[in-house]
Amino acid sequence: MAKLTTKERVLLVIGAVALIVILALTGVLLYTLSRVSETTLRWWAGVATLTLPLVAFAAYFLGRIEARGWRDGLTQGIEAVSDAARKTTDVAQRTADIRVTTAQRMKRSPTPVVQQMFLPPAVAGMGTTGVILPPQRAEGDVEI
Repeated sequence: MAKLTTKERVLLVIGAVALIVILALTGVLLYTLSRVSETTLRWWAGVATLTLPLVAFAAYFLGRIEARGWRDGLTQGIEAVSDAARKTTDVAQRTADIRVTTAQRMKRSPTPVVQQMFLPPAVAGMGTTGVILPPQRAEGDVEI
């Protein structure tokens, strides 16, 4: 048999307590109704009959309030998700605009893009394992 988690144990205890309370209340109600006079039972039935429409009316309005709460909660959640999506697309659109603007500037200016490479400095005594690069010569320079 699998072990119960703490949450499942708590729910099991709450369910058992609720069942015991419901059975106790039902037993007390049946015991009380079996011990009272016929006149008291008639009064109880009359009052229960008169209060039934009020209980139904109250349940209807409480249900409407709860439904409005659910609807407003869903609306709020949908608006939050829509707002986040709108912000994301705005950022993507701005990034695309920046890329287009940069590409247009690059077309207008014929200056080449310079790419720099950073190499570690040459260490003395590297022998055959190290690579030593000669200094870069300008165009038209002659090596002596």
